[in-house]
Amino acid sequence: RRWTKKVDIFAYDLLFVPINHNNLHWCMCVVDVPNKQIEYYDSMAGKGLSGTCASTRVMSQMERYLELEANDKGKEGVCRKWICTVPSAEEIPQQRDVSSCGIFMLVN
Repeated sequence: RRWTKKVDIFAYDLLFVPINHNNLHWCMCVVDVPNKQIEYYDSMAGKGLSGTCASTRVMSQMERYLELEANDKGKEGVCRKWICTVPSAEEIPQQRDVSSCGIFMLVN
């Protein structure tokens, strides 16, 4: 929490949070603060390294982090119930190799 000591993340509309799985795969969480929505983007659509369990785990951890951050900032009511979604492979571009996930995370 040190990096947010002087920053109120809830003052922003969108938070872009890069997620690294075991130093092998990058994904992205986008937190839409006003709409209380967390989206998890994976350019491998759960195939291979990240998987469905990973998206569920990441979003659960993100909800917990947001709750702790809200409590730390005295904004307990901000983090009541988040809508968590994982766009399908048809909704986001998919990588065709095992090494371009970082570019997909940044560009898409």
